Amino acid sequence: MSRPRSVYTATRGFLARQPLRRRVLALVLLLVAGVLAAGGVATTHALQTYLLNRTDGQLRQVAGQTRDALLHGDDDADRVQIPPEDAVRFVVSADDIRSAMLPATPGSIDHVRDLPHAEQVRLAKKVPDSPRTFEDRALPGPYRLVATTFKNGARLVVGLPLRSLNDTVRRLVLIEFAVGLAGLAVTAALGSMLIRVGLAPLGRMTTTTRRIAETDLTGPEAAVRLRAPVLPPQTEVGQLGSGLNHMLEAIDASFQARNEAERQLRQFIADASHELRTPLSTVRGYAELFDRSTRDRDGSPELARNLDLAELGTAMRRIAEESNRMSLLVDDLLLLARLDQGRPLDHRPVDLCRLAVDAASDFRVRDQDHPIRLDLPADPLVVDGDEGRLRQVLANLLANVHAHTPAGTVVDLRVRGDGDGAALIEVHDDGPGVPPVAVDHVFDRFYRADTSRTRASGGTGLGLAIVQAVVDAHHGTVRVSSRPGETTFRVRLPAG
Repeated sequence: MSRPRSVYTATRGFLARQPLRRRVLALVLLLVAGVLAAGGVATTHALQTYLLNRTDGQLRQVAGQTRDALLHGDDDADRVQIPPEDAVRFVVSADDIRSAMLPATPGSIDHVRDLPHAEQVRLAKKVPDSPRTFEDRALPGPYRLVATTFKNGARLVVGLPLRSLNDTVRRLVLIEFAVGLAGLAVTAALGSMLIRVGLAPLGRMTTTTRRIAETDLTGPEAAVRLRAPVLPPQTEVGQLGSGLNHMLEAIDASFQARNEAERQLRQFIADASHELRTPLSTVRGYAELFDRSTRDRDGSPELARNLDLAELGTAMRRIAEESNRMSLLVDDLLLLARLDQGRPLDHRPVDLCRLAVDAASDFRVRDQDHPIRLDLPADPLVVDGDEGRLRQVLANLLANVHAHTPAGTVVDLRVRGDGDGAALIEVHDDGPGVPPVAVDHVFDRFYRADTSRTRASGGTGLGLAIVQAVVDAHHGTVRVSSRPGETTFRVRLPAG
């Protein structure tokens, strides 16, 4: 049991190691050989059956004519013709004592085939009443024999040789074998060429994948720009190429996303460093000034008089201000990092109307130059979320209006439902609007339309980034639409 299994395993392994074109060609040749063999067998059998039926018909005709001639007299029997050469025709009496070979042609004394009396008797007993093929020692080859029994018990045996029939069938088999070999040779040549042409796209795909494997995909600008050849999609090779191209496009998109993430990370680090460098420089400068003043008082009273107590107070105040600025920046960065990590938020029912009232009140106290109007629904609008973070969203949106619009700009704070079970928060102003080039980047971290990054042009550039991160953490969306005289930030949150 294990030996056939091992042979099967070895054969399967050998076939698996062969190239696809060889396996396909071998399968095609095997199928063609099978078809040719089946066709040859069917043709040979059909021809043999046809010739045998024709021989049987001729045999029955000769036997019938001979029987009729014997029943009506010997003169009539002499008129019976035996067409083939080496035919057999004899009569055996009922008591097997007498037998006679009939002449081959009328008026002749020669027999077509002369058989001894004992052989005639033996064959007469063996031959049935229907035609049958015999290969007997008394006959020079295969014969088709049939016997006819008379009323007195005598038996007439008539036989025709099958040598000519067998030679015809043998020649047909040789012709079929030669034609089959020629057909297999032509099929092998044409099939090999057609298979090579048909599988050529697979070779090009292999070349493409090999070139991709040899490409350096570790750099910051790595991308998979190679593609497989485009072929008709209804073919299997075309579908394979299409699938390969889709996979390469997905890989290329992932590389682009990775490169963009790395670029944003580098930009984030550069922006954070830039934002921290100014307050750190200020703190270090005032600290050095204070340190110098202390050393001057200990060592040189004349230099100590150059720095009075008022200047020291200013230095300490500026150090405290810049330290607070750095603390706020670090807090914002820490919040963004926690949101990026997917830290869970506090989920409780939050009334957005109450949050809007509080945010508007805080804004009026902080900025009396920007009138603010509230538009709230009659009933409370409750969502499931983190109240502290949602307060920060409203505060940052209003702080953005304060920082980037001139005095006198009217602010509208609206809270309403959208009819689909979600809550909408809109912050609208009639200021100069967001520059078109900045609309797609306002939620980017550290982004500011003013590249000089002066303190007068805005904050750190993290306010709106925090808004988007908090809204995303609540499974909501935030969008901005802007044109001169009309800017709207729209926050959509799923209702609680």
